[in-house]
Amino acid sequence: MRRVCGIGGRGVVGWGKRCNGRGYSTRPKAFTSSPTKIVCTLGPASSDAKVLEEMLLNGMDVARLNFSHGSHDSLRNLFNTVRDLSSKYSNQVGILCDIQGPKLRLGKIKGDVELKLNSTIKVQPDAADFIGDETSISIAYPKLLDHVKVNDLIFINDGTIKLQINKKTSSDLTCQVLSAGHISNYKGVNIPSPLISLSVLTDKDKIDLQLISQLQPDYIAASFIGCADDLSSIRQYLSSISSKPIKIISKIERFKAVQNINEIIQHSDAIMVARGDLGVEIPTYQVPAVQKTIIHKCNILAKPVIVATQMLESMTHHSLPTRAEANDVFNAVLDGTDAVMLSGETSVGKNVVATVKVMDEIVSNAEEYKIKSEKRSRDKDRERG
Repeated sequence: MRRVCGIGGRGVVGWGKRCNGRGYSTRPKAFTSSPTKIVCTLGPASSDAKVLEEMLLNGMDVARLNFSHGSHDSLRNLFNTVRDLSSKYSNQVGILCDIQGPKLRLGKIKGDVELKLNSTIKVQPDAADFIGDETSISIAYPKLLDHVKVNDLIFINDGTIKLQINKKTSSDLTCQVLSAGHISNYKGVNIPSPLISLSVLTDKDKIDLQLISQLQPDYIAASFIGCADDLSSIRQYLSSISSKPIKIISKIERFKAVQNINEIIQHSDAIMVARGDLGVEIPTYQVPAVQKTIIHKCNILAKPVIVATQMLESMTHHSLPTRAEANDVFNAVLDGTDAVMLSGETSVGKNVVATVKVMDEIVSNAEEYKIKSEKRSRDKDRERG
């Protein structure tokens, strides 16, 4: 069981950073246990106070409240439960409120529709009276036709369905189905194009931020950040509703964000490599290299960085992770991440506390290996010198 001495609740300073890849900068006194922190997403499986306390005792450093789900009353209650528990342990647990942000979505669909492999389908900007089917669908993005080109790809439902644009007219797109599957109303859409531009603050986000500014968490995670201007708009809105600043974590999950990563890191308080949508916006095989690059850039600039999504995904339903998942977490720690995050594993999983414990064991072993490895390197340097 991990000694409880992680991120301070109200006193969060940062996750501690490496200086130019060698050694460590001075850490806040709170960081006297594991350098790598564990962020746990809360949900139906982890809203009970007893479960939360067990999560805390087994390694949870930060509780993530996902404002994409749940009512304001339920989120407020959950926030207060975590704060009360944290105070019991010298304010060891930080709270991260994650706002939904903008996301492209399909329009209305006539029931559950199957898109068959190699079939042709028309895609158009959404219209109020339009209802899609297996021959034609709409996307709720007015500038769709201006911001895509022939051969661009359109991903639906977390990338399970893939379309390629073969023809473009003034009224619609003709696409070929490269990966088949079922679609229904308002499924999420990803289009890996730097031209896609969405207002980073939705009406829902503004309402959520009003509550968040009252709660005063340690961090806000901002979804679908594409450039530094997106961060500025969030900070401006926050300053208009509250005099107390809250640190902002930029979630890197868009192709545009990868292109603008240097300016985003510079203007963010922390970075999250959100591999879910990112793995749809860029080819899956590119995600590891992008992750390593972002961690390295954050380390150099002393910005905390979190690696997130599917880290122990199989433990959502099973009692043990796969070997590949254990390697994923281990290597993220070796690369220099400041935190690793659990999503569905702890929000809706069947083995919530066990998952946190396994994550802590992997992280602790990775850190022990890293310390020994760095010592061996220093010893070899002395021998050569």
